[in-house]
Order: sequence, then structure tokens, then C-alpha cells
Amino acid sequence: MLFIKYVLISFFVCLQALSVTAGTVTYQKGSVNPLQETSSTRGSYQVSKGERGQREYNEGERYRLAKDFVNAEKYLSKSAEKGYGPAHFRLGQMYATGRGSVRSIVEAHMHYNLASYLGINDGRKAMLAIEPQMTDDQLENAMRRAVSYRKRHNI
Repeated sequence: MLFIKYVLISFFVCLQALSVTAGTVTYQKGSVNPLQETSSTRGSYQVSKGERGQREYNEGERYRLAKDFVNAEKYLSKSAEKGYGPAHFRLGQMYATGRGSVRSIVEAHMHYNLASYLGINDGRKAMLAIEPQMTDDQLENAMRRAVSYRKRHNI
């Protein structure tokens, strides 16, 4: 009985902190938004940080589709530095094919690895697909570079 009271009290406290309307949640002033980036929200769930790289990603895609690969790589790299997973995946494709950049299987693997880390499922598939083409030294180098990149850019 005490447990049920505790659950009901917790439920009503949560309802007071949130206003729920039409399936969306709006936060009242002074409450904490769980989707907002803080210093402790690093890891696999980076909604706010990733959204900041979306503008650069869209610009990079626009240049890529126009076959201006120099500018595409520039903007996609800026997006990737901000932790936007799709940008890492696209850079991995560019490095794997040599389209718009020098073909580098190590760079491709690094970007696919980072895309996978950031929640892009196709990143892991692409990473596993190119691994048989790599030597052990190349694979080790790509893994080391991915870890270094994550630390350097706080991803």
C-alpha cells in the first residue's frame, strides 16, 4: 500500500512539472529539459549537439549534389566536428570512393566508425563491409584515429 502511494505521488509531481497537450511535452519555466545538452549529456544520445551540425550538413549536401566536392567536404567536415552522425557517414562514403577527396580506406573507416557511434546504423554496416579490404595496421590506425577524433571534438 505504501508503494502505491509513492507511485501516485511521484506521478502527480511529474504532472505538475510537465504540461502535456496533444501528444507533445512542453516544459514549464524552471524545469529541466532532458533533451537539452549539458556537460553530462555526452555519449550515444546527443540531440542538441547533433542538431547544431545540421545546417552545415545541408550546405555540404547541396554542394555535393552540385558536384562541388571541395566545398562539400569543407561543410561536411564542419558538421562532423559538431557531432552530426550523417555527416560522418557521408564523409566516409566520400573517402571510400575517392569522390571529392583522395581515396583513403583508413579515413573512410574512421568516419564510418564515428557515424556508427553516433547512432547511424548504416555506418556500422559500411564499416564492416570495408574491413576485409584493410590490413591489420590500417584497421588499428583507423580505430586509433576514431578514438582521437572523439576526444579532440568532444563527441
